[in-house]
Amino acid sequence: MSKSKVIIIGGFLGAGKTTSILSLAKFLQERYKNIAVITNDQGSQLVDTNFLAREGIYVKEVTGGCFCCNYDDFSQKISQLIEEKNPDIILSEPVGSCTDLIATIYRPMTRYLADKFTVAPLSVVVDPKKIMQFSGNGALSLYPNEIKYLFNKQIEEADIIVLNKIDLLSQEELITAQNIIKKNFPEKVLISISAKENQNINLWVDKIEETNHKDDSTMEVDYHIYGKAEAYLGWLNTSVNLSSPEKFHIGAFAKKFIELLKDRFKEEKVEIAHLKIYGISNTDGIKASLTGLSENVDFSGNISQSDYSATMIINARINIDPERLKAYVVDVLEDISAKRNILFNNVKTECFMPKQPTPKYRMSSR
Repeated sequence: MSKSKVIIIGGFLGAGKTTSILSLAKFLQERYKNIAVITNDQGSQLVDTNFLAREGIYVKEVTGGCFCCNYDDFSQKISQLIEEKNPDIILSEPVGSCTDLIATIYRPMTRYLADKFTVAPLSVVVDPKKIMQFSGNGALSLYPNEIKYLFNKQIEEADIIVLNKIDLLSQEELITAQNIIKKNFPEKVLISISAKENQNINLWVDKIEETNHKDDSTMEVDYHIYGKAEAYLGWLNTSVNLSSPEKFHIGAFAKKFIELLKDRFKEEKVEIAHLKIYGISNTDGIKASLTGLSENVDFSGNISQSDYSATMIINARINIDPERLKAYVVDVLEDISAKRNILFNNVKTECFMPKQPTPKYRMSSR
């Protein structure tokens, strides 16, 4: 029996990792029989897990901490997948605020679990607007410098830099983003894709198969700065049941909800790292995503069908105190529900700032 291959796909919040993983999984399914995914989050109630599962992908999740801090759970999930499904490929998506993956994930995996699977080179998905915002000449951002530090550390340890969302760029913007990466990270393999439009996914797969992971040094990481970067972000995961005596569109509800939240954050000049909503009813399913105050809301799914009830999952990572974030979400939810004669109940919310990262392992190169 051949070993499973684990492909870890990192990147900052809002880079489009989940869409990239979905596109990659569907492409790989044409080459291999079994593809599985492990999602990851500091909390539970994940948009990504529900979205991928509805797309027919076999998914497990590691919650309550990043892969490195929850290493035992991560390795157990891999073992369970191999036992239950024996997948050819396991795609793994670490938390978007996580870095230092080589020292805390790759090396423990290759040293202790090499008999179970092989590990592919590390891909890091990058939003071109973020690379221009954080690393370009005269770059301006509402984020503190610690976030910029975290962002650049994620790219620094990549084997393959995956510049995503090129469908949203002009040719000039694409060249600018590529040049910033080449200047700041000249030794890295670079591939430009559009996960949403399935553009160059085949080239990405080729790079994964051709690229060798060079484990000859350990990246320096200031865990004090890293911890402060994570602590700047308010982290909210909420699920809520919606119902009405009249049929309503969960897609239209979710669209209005995310647009009103964006307006509130814009008034307060509070930057959005990532705001994701997944709405599902018996007849309808929609995913909405927003990755910055200056960005447009991205929608996928069917927003035309209606039903009497639905469930909505909200994942928000915002540069704001968690309690203020929770108050904004509840206020907008109450406002829209009242105006549309929709009742909401069974609200489950986690709202916090991530703790200081404390990985189980941090191994140096041999």
